[in-house]
This record gives sequence, C-alpha cells and structure tokens, in this order.
Amino acid sequence: DYAFLIRTVFLGHAGEQVSGMASRIVLHIGGEKTGTTTLQCFLSRNAETLKRSGFCYPGDQEDIFFERDAHFPIAARFMEEKAEFISEASQDVLPFVVDALSQKLFDINETVILSCEQFSSRLTKASQLLALRDSLPADEVKIVFYAREPSSLALARWSTSIRCGAKNEFNVDEVTPESAYYNHLETLRLWAFVFGEENLIVREYNRDRLVGADVRRDFCASLGIDFDGMQIEEEQNQSFDVQRLEVLRFINCALAEFNGSEMEWRKAQKVRELLSAYIPPTGALEDLLGDSEKASIKSRFEAVNRELNERYFAGQLSEDWFPNLNSNDAVRRRQYKPATDFSSVLRETIIRMAEERVSGALAPDGEQCVLAIEGDGPTRALDRIGVDLDATVVQGAAKAVSSAKAIAYFFGERSLRRRFS
Repeated sequence: DYAFLIRTVFLGHAGEQVSGMASRIVLHIGGEKTGTTTLQCFLSRNAETLKRSGFCYPGDQEDIFFERDAHFPIAARFMEEKAEFISEASQDVLPFVVDALSQKLFDINETVILSCEQFSSRLTKASQLLALRDSLPADEVKIVFYAREPSSLALARWSTSIRCGAKNEFNVDEVTPESAYYNHLETLRLWAFVFGEENLIVREYNRDRLVGADVRRDFCASLGIDFDGMQIEEEQNQSFDVQRLEVLRFINCALAEFNGSEMEWRKAQKVRELLSAYIPPTGALEDLLGDSEKASIKSRFEAVNRELNERYFAGQLSEDWFPNLNSNDAVRRRQYKPATDFSSVLRETIIRMAEERVSGALAPDGEQCVLAIEGDGPTRALDRIGVDLDATVVQGAAKAVSSAKAIAYFFGERSLRRRFS
C-alpha cells in the first residue's frame, strides 16, 4: 500500500527503525514573525558554505522532513491538530518524518541546524516537547529563540492571518499575557523545563540589537558561524501595508477558510497571493496602533517582560518593551484609521492586472490561477463581498483587456451592487 511504499523508499525496509545519532542539534524554534523565512532561505542557500564552520542544514527536495527551505513537517508531526503550513503531500507521510530524519543524520559529524517557527507557536504542551526531544537523534540539543516585543508582534501576526484568510479587524484587546503566543516568558519556561535552561539561546528581535541589524548575521554570530562568503538575498515575507490588508480582509469573505475545505483554501491562497501584487499599497502597518494602544499593551506585559528581561537578557532588553510613563506621545499621536474606498481600489487593482495580462507579463502561475477561478464561477463568490461597482467600471476594464474574462475573474460577469456593511 501507499504507506508501505513511502517507508520502503525513504527508509530502506518497511518497519525498520533507524538509530543514527548526530553529536549536536541546534533547534531554531522562531518565534514567529522574527525574520524566520529570511533566515531559513539563507541557511538553505548556504548549506554547503555552512559546512566550513562545522554546521549542517539538512534538507533536499526529496527529504520528507523538509519543505520550503525549513523543517515544517517535523513540527507538524507532533501537533494534535492538522497543520495548514505544510503541503498535502507532506500530510500523507508525517508518520515517517522522524525515521527519515534519523537516517539523513546517520554518521553526520557536523552540528545539525533544524529550523521551524511552529516549534514554538504550535507545540505548547510539555508532552509534545518531550516527544520531540526523544525523537531527535542527537546527544546534545540547543534551542535558539528570538523574542519580539508583543505590540509589534501582534501587528505582524494579524498581517499574516489576513494573508491566510482571516476576516477580523485588528483587536488590541486580544494581545494579553494570557496568550502564550505573546508571552515569551511562558514559552521559554516550557522549553527550559524539557531541554534545560542552560541549553536556551535567547535573542531580542530588534534591528537595533541584532548583529549587523540582520537576523542572518545575528544567528551566525550567536553560533560562531563564519559569515564570510555567504550568499545574501532580499529579505522575505515582509508585512503588508494597511490598504492591501484591508482589501484582502474583505475579499476573504468570498474565499474558503482552511477549516472548511482544505483544497478550496489552498486555491484561495493562490488568489490572495496573486491579488496582493496588484493592490495599490497605502499606510504603514505600524500606524494601526496609536501610542495609547501601544502603551496599553506594554502595561499589560510589564511584569512578564521585566521577569523575561532579568531571566534571559541580563537586564539588557531595549526600552521599547516597557511603558514610558514620562511620555506625552499617547496624547499627541492617534491611531491610524484606514479609509479605504473599495470600489476605487478594486478598480485600480483590476486595471493593473489586466494590463499585465494583455502584455503577457502575468506570471504563468498567475495565469493558471485566473483560469481556475474563472471556471469556478467567481460571480457567486465575489458577490458575497458586496463591493458597489457600476457598469462603467466593468466596461472600462473590459476595454483594457479586450476580453471580459479578466473582469469575470475579479467581479463576475455582472456588476456588484451590494456594499459590504
């Protein structure tokens, strides 16, 4: 059967338990929204150069424990719920991930680096971490964790959630120490309980505090990796501006959620990615929080962050983590409220995309996405958004592409009359 085939291909013999042992593993566990995608891309591209310093970043295209430059399937293997951050193909082989990793690391002499931010955000029980620890084929395991100030982390998290299908507005009241996602002290206590506090390497994710103002340089410096000769690419997965997020948030009302249909959600992700490139950007994400809101969050976390500071940072956390009681900024600076005219923004979005489609500049993946959505009846789906567009807008866009198909992709074959409320 399929499971037998997978085990045979990756492990040599069905039922075989591999007991390879690396001398040392460095587990980079995030946290989320701390430049993890940029760091993982860097480690993957420089896998051969890393060996110069005695480090190994394992993962080839055929390795079932590796996906998109990181070790997401390993974290997914120990989750209780289904993981949306790995592919459907990886879902099918999760039972074999640990054995495949053991075989890969058999007789490796270098220090092994494994990276996945969901280690810290999705494995939140001691039982999960104990199972992870017992599965790692190494004599010694070190944990690397980057902590981001909660108010900044909350905005970045909201940005990612919208890009993955969420519809909710940003809510400052949800950012509390009771949420393990923002409470780094609780996260580190859990990992210290399982792996030992002496094995934790904790860094502040703040450009002013990172070596060379770069998480890649900082990570290498923390582990004693020689940075000379490394390939450096553009930073990855940066937060969107407010306007793109607001438009996506409303469009999400017409697209599938992960908990509904996984297949439709993955298709919807392609739509979001495609649209994001054409929505006109406006408004910095950090401006969604006024100083009074930031001060409120920092006050809630003051006790937690002061203990975090003393326990893991030797009192050296930057002042950004704590409320400034002498500041009058909260009175002078107010929260930015996006005033998005969705009709105008969507009109500009469709014209931008139509022009690229006519010129042939639209990427093949984007063209395939257009055709797939057109075949799915976009009128029914997008009608649920309720953006008010008159016939002139639709006709004008049709002239831009000399085809009604691109219009059908975004708005359906008739104009949308109901305004979202």
